Amino acid sequence: MKPSSLILLFSIVLASIFAVLHYSSANLLYALFLLIMLIAFTSVKGQENLKQITIWIFLVTAIEYAGFGLLTSLYETGTPSYITNACIMTLHLAIDISTLLFIKYRVRVSLKFINFFGVKDWRSIYPTFADYIIYGICLAFIAVDLAALAEHVIVYMDKFFGVAPEVAQQFKNWDLVYNSYPIIKSLLYSSMIATIVATAIAEYSKRMPEVDDEQVAE
Repeated sequence: MKPSSLILLFSIVLASIFAVLHYSSANLLYALFLLIMLIAFTSVKGQENLKQITIWIFLVTAIEYAGFGLLTSLYETGTPSYITNACIMTLHLAIDISTLLFIKYRVRVSLKFINFFGVKDWRSIYPTFADYIIYGICLAFIAVDLAALAEHVIVYMDKFFGVAPEVAQQFKNWDLVYNSYPIIKSLLYSSMIATIVATAIAEYSKRMPEVDDEQVAE
């Protein structure tokens, strides 16, 4: 089997594991995986790009869970559920947009940062395959966030906008994306993490010294 096929297979398996952990709300294990990735990229030379991406995802994941906990506590104190859910989806949307912007401008900002501190190793900063794939995943994240939020607002239009309940009742079944939201988000999130790991393997393989056939024969 070709190395590229092995990397693809490994990515699929890893994405499945992450999806199960994320969907089952195994937050501690999920954070542990991210922390292990961060430590691994920090200890290995030549992984500056993936280190930056992993640090960002680790930070926004922590912010996301902290914000979710805060909004859940507001619900427990009496905030209506439809408002709480709208706030949670808005939080997800804001984080996904910020991640999209981070990926889009990561290389440019990093090079300016390096130039400011006079670091000469500017060649270590460049867009990887992970940047392009994660950018596309972020667009999918944002589309799902907007669709779910729009469905939620439409379903509860009588509470948000004071529309007559008889009119709002006609849209109560507009919840396809909203009901699938946890599953879709888990799949996208796990795909993002698997992409980073697969890119790390590919980047490491490119840096490994090649062995000639004559050397093997000797």
